[in-house]
Amino acid sequence: MNSEHSPNRFDERCRIEAANGCVFKNRVNGELSVSRAFGDIEMKDWVISEPECRTIPITRNEDLLILASDGIHRSYTQD
Repeated sequence: MNSEHSPNRFDERCRIEAANGCVFKNRVNGELSVSRAFGDIEMKDWVISEPECRTIPITRNEDLLILASDGIHRSYTQD
């Protein structure tokens, strides 16, 4: 249902470069591996906290939606 906000995603790379940043080694300015986050004051010119929102209709067969970060998801899928 979604895609990761990584600096090497085409639209995220374009946004970072338009703000005079760069993507090096799949990281914002060679340092941060995400392109959207809270609290990285040194990266505030290139890393935004604006969420990416979508509306997806559900069917009668679906009972719930789990919303989780990649850190939570990866910890369960890699075990």
